[in-house]
Amino acid sequence: MKTKNIFFYLILLLVVSTSACVKDPIEPTPVDDAGNYVSKFYSLTNRVANSPTLDTSLKTNFFYDGLKRISNIIDTSKDINSSSISISRSLFFYNGSDSFPNKYNLTSFTPNSNRRDTINSFYFYNVLGKLVIDSTIQSSSTSLSPSFPIYSKTKRIYSYSYAGNKIFRLMLSTPLQTVNTTSSPYSVRDTFTLDSRGNVTEHRSYGFNNRYVIQTYTYGDNPSPFANITGGSLLFLTSNSNVVLAAKNNVLASRVITTLIGSSNPPQVGGFDYTGGYTFNTNGYPKIANSIFPYSPGFRGSEIYFYTTL
Repeated sequence: MKTKNIFFYLILLLVVSTSACVKDPIEPTPVDDAGNYVSKFYSLTNRVANSPTLDTSLKTNFFYDGLKRISNIIDTSKDINSSSISISRSLFFYNGSDSFPNKYNLTSFTPNSNRRDTINSFYFYNVLGKLVIDSTIQSSSTSLSPSFPIYSKTKRIYSYSYAGNKIFRLMLSTPLQTVNTTSSPYSVRDTFTLDSRGNVTEHRSYGFNNRYVIQTYTYGDNPSPFANITGGSLLFLTSNSNVVLAAKNNVLASRVITTLIGSSNPPQVGGFDYTGGYTFNTNGYPKIANSIFPYSPGFRGSEIYFYTTL
């Protein structure tokens, strides 16, 4: 099997899932799974500050092929402000027995509405097996009424370079087609800093709407629930799923997000903290991860993980 040495990490992207909520009939019961490949997880949050009730905000299922490579990811979420259910499916394609995918497809839709989004990406690697180009076409369609369709199609090229413990990414976005909407070209620059274990400790992003975002991460010593996913580092850099791969080797302890918009606006600070919130299974993988939101008093979250053996 050809091995491509690029880092890979998985982190629950609460920025995406905070605005979504799925209500399961029965809250999942944690079990001491003996497996080491994550098969699904639930994200629970309280909708009202200081409420003792946690609701299922996101359910994610992972599927693997015969070579233990990730083949697809299915996310199900529900908007807390409506009865609208959203479903997204990420598919990964490989060239022969390669460990890392050369193609990615995401389709997300809302069954009881007209909204549908698709992403198709092609990945290119250098001779060292590191990702250097991600060529993506993204389309989005919806409608305010049958006579007023809204559609956009955009091309995005991501270029990557590497120096020491840093990864640099440049994204160029170009509108290809619009119907009853407008879109303009823009660019975003990102810098990722890794620790000695391959985990991202800092992510700086600057570009769209003069927005500058700094994300900092700390980690524990136990393995990440996503540590064994082959090709995981690619997902962190490219994923548009509700799950983004970040903690390659170790569980998250905290995440702080600082957003600056323009030079005259005060910074917006958010994030979450898992300190003391983990319960681990017999293999050392987290089965429960409880978190608090230090910058949003009264709000908390919990993730419940299930595993399989491959």
